[in-house]
Amino acid sequence: MLVFFITELAVELSFILDHDAYTVTRLPAYYVAAGAAMAGCVTILLMPLREPSVPIYDIAAVGQPSSSDFRSPEDNLRLWQFLSVSWMAPLISIGKNKRLDEDDVWFLGFEFQHRRLHENFRRLKGSVVGRILRSNGIDLVIVSTIALVMMICGMEFPCMLRKYSLI
Repeated sequence: MLVFFITELAVELSFILDHDAYTVTRLPAYYVAAGAAMAGCVTILLMPLREPSVPIYDIAAVGQPSSSDFRSPEDNLRLWQFLSVSWMAPLISIGKNKRLDEDDVWFLGFEFQHRRLHENFRRLKGSVVGRILRSNGIDLVIVSTIALVMMICGMEFPCMLRKYSLI
């Protein structure tokens, strides 16, 4: 969705910047569409990455010095904070001055804590291979799809280069 709004914003800005006498009457529409695309981008970047109704106890606030008393701020980030990695600044500043110890680092995020992962894996029924496939199935599908697309593109691309005498 973010890619769509960014593309739409680029298209509308190109119309605004490269207008001629014929399109001057449509210029207000381009401004409105560009403003809507910009508002869509800002809204998506400011959305939280997790369900807002879930309690946020024991989660370190963004910018708060890192400590093993709290979970990682990853559990309560907005998309922009995640993409800019600004939430890592306190940990990086400590790491610049001294060697990081266990007490300097946050606990892992809720979904990545070893005990929870282990308990969830043990609850699954069947053989070990079956449990691995069930617990990591979506990851396997995503990685396999990406690999197939890359393989197909890799086979097609050299043919296109030969066709246009680029190799």
